[in-house]
Amino acid sequence: MTLLRGLIPLCALLVACGRGTQPTPTIGDDASMRTGTPEGWPRVLVVTAGEGPALFLGPESDSPPIGYLSSGVRLRLDGPPVNGRVPVTVAGGMQARGWAKLGRVGLYVTHRGRLDGTPSYVAVGDLVGVTGRTDDGQWRIRVTPWMGREELDRLGPFDATVAADGLTDTAPSGPDAELNAGENRLLPVGTEVPVYDRPGGAVVARIPATETAHTVVVLRSRGGWNGIRAGVGPYLVGYVQGDLAAADAAPRASWTTPAAGADGIPARIAGETGSLHRLAEGTRIRFLDRVIAVARRGAWARELGRVSGGRADVYVAVDDGCALRGLVREDDLLSAEGAAAPPASAAPAEPMPAGPSGS
Repeated sequence: MTLLRGLIPLCALLVACGRGTQPTPTIGDDASMRTGTPEGWPRVLVVTAGEGPALFLGPESDSPPIGYLSSGVRLRLDGPPVNGRVPVTVAGGMQARGWAKLGRVGLYVTHRGRLDGTPSYVAVGDLVGVTGRTDDGQWRIRVTPWMGREELDRLGPFDATVAADGLTDTAPSGPDAELNAGENRLLPVGTEVPVYDRPGGAVVARIPATETAHTVVVLRSRGGWNGIRAGVGPYLVGYVQGDLAAADAAPRASWTTPAAGADGIPARIAGETGSLHRLAEGTRIRFLDRVIAVARRGAWARELGRVSGGRADVYVAVDDGCALRGLVREDDLLSAEGAAAPPASAAPAEPMPAGPSGS
């Protein structure tokens, strides 16, 4: 059971739902701010890795979270940034609308190179967060070098700017084959490794201690110092001191997206407790008085409670790209008899968003 489940007062849900049938709004109810792709921005943004909910009801800083999005999910950009968030529509099995934080949405890099003013390096195809545009049209980006063992096994963040043509929404077809191969070496085990901007210079980052050695690429060596590229993209670059043992292979990511559970139950739904239901194609999911999503295919839902007006509070997903918290009609809950959910360890350890009251 997640910690946030018990923080949703039933009375608040009753107020949110009202005592009778609610009108049927269109998805979003923020049409005045959904004016289309802003000038200079691409029509599509891509979700980046990060902690906590990625989708919110509105642009306000205290707007309630409504769902999680997995890294790599594509979003249609529906309007300009407001208060550090952008209005988006989620593609895929569940058509959902909400507001995503800048930095948790991004684009793919089109040119490799060191990012000025940071100890980070990007290869063609690396996914970086977008935080805005400069007055002269450059992109403001946020880079979190990825060490590859967990989704959030990352360093930084580091903020930088790149040229207007330096980003794209097109996913790479494969790794950047033009990266300097260097020499594969192992960092020491069990100790934090400081990374310097130059031999004997200032510390720009620290690679945490690990029980098994991280492999890095040594690009140059002199006087007991090794110029390294650490991570699997984006990268951390700098200098470490001391002799490094040879590694058998190049650095690579060992973390993969959690697989769907038995019978195709999305990992986030499989990892929750509560009655398991199916939802039919076309089911509408509401938060407060607005429709936030429509299931474009059959969905899975964990029932978290019943509220007045014949509604059920549910955590729902069609696939592992998007999971939302909201309300459906009790009549929308279909039997999931015979669907065996895998153990909770199969799902990411993420607390659910607060309930439809926003509390």
